[in-house]
Parts: sequence; C-alpha cells; structure tokens
Amino acid sequence: PLGNLGLIVLDEEHEGAYKQATSPRYHARDVAFELGRRNAAVVVLGSATPAVETYYRAAAGEGGMTLFELPERIDARPLPQVRLVDLREDVFIAEGRTFSEPLLTALDVALSRGEQVILFLNRRGFATFIICHACGARFQCPDCGISLTYHHGPRRLQCHYCGFDRPRPSRCDACGSEDLGFLGLGTERVTEQLLRHFPHVVVGRLDRDAVRRRGVLRETLAAFARGEVHVLVGTQMLAKGLDFPGVTLVGVLNADVGLAWPDFRAAERTFQLVTQVAGRAGRAETPGLVVVQTYSPEHPALQAAAGHYCRRFFEHELRSRRENRWPPFVHIARLVFTDKDEGRCRAKAQAAALTLESLGIQAKGEGVHYLGPSPAPLVRLRGLWRQHIVIKAPARDELVEAVRRALAAREIERTAPVVDLDPLDML
Repeated sequence: PLGNLGLIVLDEEHEGAYKQATSPRYHARDVAFELGRRNAAVVVLGSATPAVETYYRAAAGEGGMTLFELPERIDARPLPQVRLVDLREDVFIAEGRTFSEPLLTALDVALSRGEQVILFLNRRGFATFIICHACGARFQCPDCGISLTYHHGPRRLQCHYCGFDRPRPSRCDACGSEDLGFLGLGTERVTEQLLRHFPHVVVGRLDRDAVRRRGVLRETLAAFARGEVHVLVGTQMLAKGLDFPGVTLVGVLNADVGLAWPDFRAAERTFQLVTQVAGRAGRAETPGLVVVQTYSPEHPALQAAAGHYCRRFFEHELRSRRENRWPPFVHIARLVFTDKDEGRCRAKAQAAALTLESLGIQAKGEGVHYLGPSPAPLVRLRGLWRQHIVIKAPARDELVEAVRRALAAREIERTAPVVDLDPLDML
C-alpha cells in the first residue's frame, strides 16, 4: 500500500505481541523482513533486550543483519543501581509481609524526598488463589482446571484464561468449612498493603482490570506525569517505554514468577522484564535504584539484569539452548491436540506420534525429530483437554517439509491439530 518504501522500524522487537496468536499465525518481524526484501528497504529492529534469536542472528550476520549497540544512556546518564534481595533471608517476608526490609526502607526514603516510585508485579488481582484450611481444596475454573484469582474490588473469583467468574465464596465447596485462606499476591493486594504503610500516598494502578474503562490508562499516566500520583503499581505494561523523570525507585516484588514458567524462554522473558522495568528508574539527573525481590538471587538471568550485563546473559542463554537444542539452533513447530474427553485427546496425540514415526520422524535424534506427546502445561482450557507434540529440525525448510508431510497424513489430518511454526507460547 506504500509507494517507494525505504525504511521499516520494529520498535521493542522482542515483544510477544508481534506474534499473531490465532490463525493465520505469523510474526510481524518475518513480515517486515519480507516486505523489506520486496521493496529493497532497510529494516531496523530496536530493543534494549532483543529476542535471543534476533541477537544471535544479528551478531552472526545472518540474512544480511548487522548488530549495532548503544553502550550508554542519553547524555551519559548512569544506569540505575540494582539490588537483589534474597527473600529466603528477609525477616519481613518471613513474617508474611509484602515488602522486604530493604524495599520498605527505600520506599520510605524516596517518598519522603517527594520522589516517585514504580512497583512491578506481573500478577493482577488480590489473591492468586483461595484455599480451604480445613481440607486443602482450591477454587478452580470448571472449564480450565486452573485456580481462580480473587479480585477484591468486585468481590469475585475470575479465570484469567476463559473469563469464567463467580461470587466470592463464604465456605468451601468440598467440605463446607468457612476457614478460607486468600493466598498469593496480585497488584490489587500490593496497592492495599502499600497504603497501610504509607496512608497519605496517592497510588495509581495499571493492569488489565484497572484500565478496562476507556481513558483510565491515559488519565493515570497523565496524573503520574504531573506528580499527582506518587506510586504506580502494575503489571508488564509498566515496562513498555514509560519515561517519567521523577521516578527514582523501582521495586520488582517477585522476580520468580516468570522463572517458574514451563517454557524454554522463561529465563529470557524474566531478564527482559526486569531489565525493561528497571530502566524506568533514574532517567533524569537523580540516580535511580532498583530493588528486586527474589528467592533465586543466584539465577543467571537475574545476575545479568542486576549488573546490566546483556552480552553475558546472551552468551549464557545461547550455551544452554545449544546444549538442549532449542532456537536459534533448531527450528520448532508445535502441534496441539484438543478434545472434550481427556482419553480421546490423549489418543489423538499418541496416534499422531505413531504417524510421525512411520514418516521417518523419530522421537530422538540429531536431525528432524519430535518431543512428546505430553499434556500441555495448560492441560485443560475453555472446556477442552490439551496434548502437544513439538517437532524440531536443524533448518526451517526441513521443518516446513516435515510439518507438511505430517498434516497430509490422514491419521493426523482428521485430528485437526493447531499448528504453530516458531511458537512463542509453549503453554
């Protein structure tokens, strides 16, 4: 649609939002490359934390790519100091509090100086689950088998995958006990806890629940920019390019949320999020401080983020992926099988695995091979049971050919699996 196209820019190229999650599944980065090729245009991918695959290919000069690095901030401003707080040793956390002693002290200092603060937690809601202290039962989504998140504002339990919700229970569905525990931490509870410590502070919240009403996001950010809001509490939307000179302190309340994700990109995403949200601190003359609360301070992703060692992180992550044969050293496709009946779903996936074997695609090997079948991490979603198979290949054309052959086989074609080439989501 554009004449004489000369430049295509993908800012924050690592963002998962560039991958279309429903059919037709594609990545905007691939589309940009193809559009650039057809128009002889320059394609620029920008990010402070590029995807591991992008960094590897640019550093290796693959496909005519060139790696350019900016070693310092504008005007040579210093990067913020990042402090990792070991929650295993913190007295306040052991007492069940939300804020560690170092973070609470830093909050007190920053707010007493009239400076602004960002608190990051990639979980919305008040409590991540409710448990019965009498029998141990949890309240789960009937369609997804996932713990329901409690939202204190509407006083309802909600499933963050299918949207199912129900009123806050007064007793256990299983045993009738009224002894219910509200466990886990979400942005709603963080806001409440913060106001207990600092009742005169004005707190804004940015998450999907808080910004449902049109204009709330813009209003909240404008109030923060004017200094009318002292603390912003929110999820990953806080990491997306916000520039507020008054912010001198960033608190990451639980860096382990992402590390526990059942995905080979868990360390990469944790490094990206911590690095991006840490970059919100000290963007003016006053130096910034970032306090990261974690039970895993020795993890390479957090060590690299704390020291601003991007290259060190990439080197470590690439060694791990080479050893375990994950992208960028292989190309992968994911086949997801679903059915309302658990047994039928498992049978579909097992039949597909036998078909792959008959096509010469082995369960193990150096060439084209597959992993699984196994239950997907989200084993039941929106009333459907889920199994998946991952096909790996050294080259993309080999992967495409293997997938085409598999889908042409009647035993797989009739099961109608969801096929995702180069998936970003392994759940």
